[in-house]
Amino acid sequence: MTRALVAAGCLLALLAVVAGCGSSHALSAGDARAILTAWHARNYYFNHFLVVPGTTPCNMDVSAAVPEQLPGRCTTTVTDTAAGGRTVSFLEHWNAPSGGGALTGGWTVTVDARGRVRGIAVTGSKPPELGSP
Repeated sequence: MTRALVAAGCLLALLAVVAGCGSSHALSAGDARAILTAWHARNYYFNHFLVVPGTTPCNMDVSAAVPEQLPGRCTTTVTDTAAGGRTVSFLEHWNAPSGGGALTGGWTVTVDARGRVRGIAVTGSKPPELGSP
């Protein structure tokens, strides 16, 4: 039930952005559909990302087995593909725990021109949720 309420809230937020709300930063219907489709295709790892393009502070789970969180930033982007679809990227940015510097990793979701998810891939550094950062 909670998941359904969150999804409904996200959809309402997307509709407000698509409608423009008087802003010049409104998404096209295709961008909104691509993000929404990717968001619905998500699993546990995607729950701290925005459903519109942008960056927000977030806490990433170090692993499913360790109840510890790693602070960082989470970014959602949308880019066009040559075939008329979109690639939605969910990127996490964090500092490596032993002073190893800044890291970026996450997932890319490929959505075709009809709004169907065609693939999900891990990109960049290994996301903290998938094991030791």
